[in-house]
Amino acid sequence: MTPTIVALRKKFDEIRKKELEKTLSLHPNLSDKEKKSLEALTSAIINKILHEPLSLLKKNTENGGAELYLDTLQTLFGLSENVPEELEKENAKEKTRSDDRP
Repeated sequence: MTPTIVALRKKFDEIRKKELEKTLSLHPNLSDKEKKSLEALTSAIINKILHEPLSLLKKNTENGGAELYLDTLQTLFGLSENVPEELEKENAKEKTRSDDRP
């Protein structure tokens, strides 16, 4: 699960940074404080967008249903080539085994 979350956050952050760079280049007279405010704003937006889906993913991992969600995220956001499938499946199996232990 962790590699998919990392890859998803990385992808969203790369998009955020590119869009922020474009916007900042259109407004060269912004102060450092204003630039930092925009940086914080865009980071907060990404965190809020990802919060609910990642919480759901973590919750379903605890219930043993993570594989479908991981596959879906990887497909929807084109993460498959960034996340080794074997590692994801092994992580899901490890989590299931640890949940079965008393």
